[in-house]
Amino acid sequence: MATSDVSTKCFTCQEKTTTYPCPGCSNHFCLTDLIKHQEQLESQFHEIEHQRNEFVQMINDQQKTETIPNNHPAIIQINLWEQKSIEKIQQTAEEQRQFVQQSIHGYLPQIQTQFNDFTQQIQQINKKKDFNEKVLEKLQIQLEQI
Repeated sequence: MATSDVSTKCFTCQEKTTTYPCPGCSNHFCLTDLIKHQEQLESQFHEIEHQRNEFVQMINDQQKTETIPNNHPAIIQINLWEQKSIEKIQQTAEEQRQFVQQSIHGYLPQIQTQFNDFTQQIQQINKKKDFNEKVLEKLQIQLEQI
């Protein structure tokens, strides 16, 4: 220990007595409080050492299992990202379904009219039995377009 200063106040008990400086915090303590202060520092050191050991154990456990637990912050973040992405995809898909349905319903009368005209054309050709390869090809193209 360092040499004492004559009659200064102890940082802890505030007694005017012989004190000793702590090189870490620069406070002066009486011998009794200096020992308590050193014990507190030692306790804090052991707590840090314990936390370090727990961290090492966690790393070792993860290396053994080769899997990261589901409650790991990175995994939680990925799960949230996945959930939000799925919700956005589902919303976009639903919007597109509604768009397609509205589009189909909008074109249905036009398609029905074209189909009716096509049906009449087929019936007339069938009635006359007047068709050949070119007529059949034309009918096939019309049907695909409808």
